Amino acid sequence: MLVLSHRQPLEDAMKFASSFVSKFDQSIVTTLNCFDRVIFKGHLPFWDDKRLNEFVDYTLKIKRKDFLPRLAEESQRLVDHAQTLAAESGRPYVYRQGKFKKESAKTS
Repeated sequence: MLVLSHRQPLEDAMKFASSFVSKFDQSIVTTLNCFDRVIFKGHLPFWDDKRLNEFVDYTLKIKRKDFLPRLAEESQRLVDHAQTLAAESGRPYVYRQGKFKKESAKTS
């Protein structure tokens, strides 16, 4: 059993895991790496309407009136896919907004 009394920076944790695996590689059958959560944050970096319109017109090559409906469709596709993956894995899909503490959240 390994007990850490304080939080280590991610780099230290990665180095520790790597050295642990290499030290006991004869006894380890396999390793599993995964994320315990995925957080999407962001924005589209358009500073003004002109750049947004250029993006829609020349990059996406769609009519401006179709941009918001398409954005909603693509967003829903992403949500549906995430919900399907969570269901197939037997894990909950939890939509959160704003700040929250994962440790205190009930997601059974």
